[in-house]
Amino acid sequence: MRYFLTIILLTLAPRTGWAIDPESAAQILSRFPAGNVPASIAVLDAMGVLAESGDDEHISLLESMIGPESPEVQEAAKLALRDISSRGRTALRKNFSEPATQRIQAVAQHFKDNELRLGTHERQALAYTVLVLERIPANAEEEWRMSGMTSEEANDPKGALRTYALAAANGHADAFDEIRAYGIDPERLVLGLWTAWCPDQTDTSITLDTLVHHGSIQTVRVLANRAVRAPAYHRAIALDALSQMLADGKLSRSASSVARHGLESAMRDPHDGVRQLARAALLELKPN
Repeated sequence: MRYFLTIILLTLAPRTGWAIDPESAAQILSRFPAGNVPASIAVLDAMGVLAESGDDEHISLLESMIGPESPEVQEAAKLALRDISSRGRTALRKNFSEPATQRIQAVAQHFKDNELRLGTHERQALAYTVLVLERIPANAEEEWRMSGMTSEEANDPKGALRTYALAAANGHADAFDEIRAYGIDPERLVLGLWTAWCPDQTDTSITLDTLVHHGSIQTVRVLANRAVRAPAYHRAIALDALSQMLADGKLSRSASSVARHGLESAMRDPHDGVRQLARAALLELKPN
């Protein structure tokens, strides 16, 4: 425990002046042969400077001190690496830009002319997701936190966002926060994934459940599109999701109006089973 206390005290204490900038700090640390870096005030102070102001250029130097050095030096190097990584991730996220509205509309127009038969809001969600992620990933579980951080350390924001989007689509609430840190709308991103995956063989039940329980009018509009244009089975799934969102009572007034209108329109659906589902849902939603 002694080296933890040493590092905490050094973190709280004012700088002593041995290492006034990252370059000077790196020079101090580079003086010593591997395995012989002392846990002196000057060394630990230099580590603290790199923790506060170091960048990618100092990572290899710090990593070289994790294996062969004393526990105090190793721990200080790990803390410095953590802080450098955290600053890099913050900068990567701040520099990422949400796609412009005109670009979204242009890509959405392209989807209007293909065989997917998507509605306006489905096309816009899909366009948004394609522009943010560059490509649509397969819906598969993975160790998303570590994978996302690895992509960020490799300066690959789109790769990280693909990982976080998949995690969000699989119900991991924390992944929504990671996406928001990029200035990206996580609900819209997941809606685009769901639109891309449906109605293929991909299992999207968890994704739809996530959208039903956490979605806003954006989700309602995409479901309303799906309830009109998709094959009968998927129209029924969309209508069932709309009825769940209405029953939960979390929607805004405008979102509730759109959802109810979708169910009412389905009363004229050409498929008898879809009409029956819409009728039953509306009856259940009537106040007692």
